[in-house]
Parts: sequence; structure tokens; C-alpha cells
Amino acid sequence: MYLHLGDDSLVAVSSILAILDIEIYREKFGNALGKKDIAKSAALRKEPRSVIVTDEGLYFSVISAQSLKRRIQSPAYGMNLHDFAVQS
Repeated sequence: MYLHLGDDSLVAVSSILAILDIEIYREKFGNALGKKDIAKSAALRKEPRSVIVTDEGLYFSVISAQSLKRRIQSPAYGMNLHDFAVQS
């Protein structure tokens, strides 16, 4: 199953390790983004609101961490998902 992150981006739910509010990410890492992260962030049409950590790397989303968490916890995603703890 895939999670829609906004701006035509999808990520496999099984590869998600964490979903963080963008402010938590900035507190921890500041604005020190890697080149790939800058490219992903620049591709967004709006300011990112959340960071999705996966096996493959980081994804930035214009959708809030809370909204992404609600999507994953909806019945449409089934019972075989991790229990995601979203900090905001």
C-alpha cells in the first residue's frame, strides 16, 4: 500500500520508519539539508509541513504529520501496519 504525500508523491507504507513534524526536524537538524534533501524540498509547491523517514531516505510533504498519521491509521490501510508515533 502507498501513502500519498501531496504534490504527486507516493511512498510505500512498508518502508516508512517515522513521520515527523517539520519543526521537530528543524530543531534537531536545523536548516542543514543535504543536496538531495534540498532538491526534494524545492520540488514542493508550498513550504513542507512534515518529514517522512523511509528506508530509502527523506521525503518532505506539504501535508501535516497528523494528517498523514490519520491516513495510515484509517481502515483502508488494513491491520498489518506499524504503530506510528507522530510528534508535533
